[in-house]
Amino acid sequence: MRRASSLVFSIALLGCGGGTAVSPPPADSSAPMDSAPADLTPPDTTALDTTAPDTTPQDITAPDTAPQCRMGETLCDGVCSDLQRSPVHCGRCGGGCPEGNACRDGRCTLVCPAGQTVCSGACVTVETDALHCGRCGARCAAGARCEGGACRCPEGQSLCGEACVDTSTSRAHCGACGRACAPPGGVGFCAEGTCGVLRCEAGRGDCDGMAPNGCEVTLATSPAHCGLCGRACMLPGATASCAAGRCAVAMCATGRGDCDATADNGCEVDLTTSRAHCGLCGRACRAGVCLAGRCLGASSCAELHREDPMLPSGLYTLDPDGEGPGRPFEAWCDMVTEGGGWTLLATVTNLGDGRDEGNWRVSAPVPNRWEDESVFGTPDPTRNEDFRSPAFHAVSGRALMITHRNAFLLRTNDACLPGVTLRARMAGLGWECGGSASFTTTTPCAHACAIERSMAREGDTALLAGMARAQLFLKAGEADGAQDGNRDRVYLSTSYRDNVDYPTGLGAFCSGASCSPRTGDADVNDRSDAITPTAGTEFYSVWVR
Repeated sequence: MRRASSLVFSIALLGCGGGTAVSPPPADSSAPMDSAPADLTPPDTTALDTTAPDTTPQDITAPDTAPQCRMGETLCDGVCSDLQRSPVHCGRCGGGCPEGNACRDGRCTLVCPAGQTVCSGACVTVETDALHCGRCGARCAAGARCEGGACRCPEGQSLCGEACVDTSTSRAHCGACGRACAPPGGVGFCAEGTCGVLRCEAGRGDCDGMAPNGCEVTLATSPAHCGLCGRACMLPGATASCAAGRCAVAMCATGRGDCDATADNGCEVDLTTSRAHCGLCGRACRAGVCLAGRCLGASSCAELHREDPMLPSGLYTLDPDGEGPGRPFEAWCDMVTEGGGWTLLATVTNLGDGRDEGNWRVSAPVPNRWEDESVFGTPDPTRNEDFRSPAFHAVSGRALMITHRNAFLLRTNDACLPGVTLRARMAGLGWECGGSASFTTTTPCAHACAIERSMAREGDTALLAGMARAQLFLKAGEADGAQDGNRDRVYLSTSYRDNVDYPTGLGAFCSGASCSPRTGDADVNDRSDAITPTAGTEFYSVWVR
């Protein structure tokens, strides 16, 4: 068995091709004989390198047959190559150039077809390439095209700087390159090459419609365009201003005042004539009138009228006793009728007249309303309402005027009152006529004032009754116990019955058995003991001047 192993080993060595026989190692004769069966396993050869030798040609057997390259060439893949020009080995072995490239000086270089130029590593036609128009790097503006090596914009557009623009609509180049449409204070628009204002910033306005100056108005402060274009601040008697888009009074004209602090009506007060704001807002005249910005006290409407004949009719404050104890009061002044200057004393109506009814009773109380100092009603001659003014016992005069339903009825001459009040004149007269004696023939009954002018009025049955009258009698009537035992009396009458029996007028009275069909007082009567006008229809006002 050991002999067979040696044989195998020998054959293996022979197969290595060395041609030299290698003998097996000698047997170890000193090893004891093993009585066990013989170990026929081949010996472990891993410790010995029994691999067959490398027989490749270049390493062991093949001779070196590589070509010898000329100077300047390099052997690449068995081929001598010029690395400066070889498209396969350009600059180095295996450094092949891409298609369309040539190797020049060891670098792959793009080679363009005829008519093309290398620009930025690519072949381009500079006659038509918008990125390299005419030469490398000559880029056409946005929207332009390259024709014949020159940049051209589309039809209808112009080259402005680096872009093709439509100058008919471009806000940056409106109508021409570089002409910006940027109206101040707003946003513009360009149409057909003309700039316009599209919208304004908050608080600004394009009030003249001109784009070059844009939104030229500050609406918060412009008096001509306050808050809105065209809303001008035009305030009466004032120089206007505009604040926060609202009209305001900047300054009042001389003699005018903004006393209500309301801008809409401007400087509404005439400080030269206003009794509530005489000379200054809030400075009221205690009495009288305000003239040239100064308060002037007045005792009557006639005095006011003399001071200023242009004063209108209306309420005025009178202070007849000046610094005396009497308090000023409001009185109605007629500054137009019959020359003006009339002070309203009273209004007598037949409202609610019946037996012993009404505010102007003759028989009671004592003294009655014709002779006491009572005050009632409202100073307004247009009202069908009983009224008695403080002027009745406070304002002196010379002439009387009576209106019917606020229309002129009659006026006496200036000798009617001897410069005293109507109340004082009435209180100084007595009931002295007696019997049926004529008012005009009995001396004690001659409490008469001459009527200087009169005008008949429809509905007046108590005084004129449609006829011209010569006299206005004050407090005319029978004394107690006279004639038939009754008493026929009246305070204001024109005596158209021509005697004291059944007197007509204002403040009439009949008391006694012969008074029929009733007895008592009637404020407005056309026959004191029988007939009165329909209640509520007639009213008379008494004035003094």
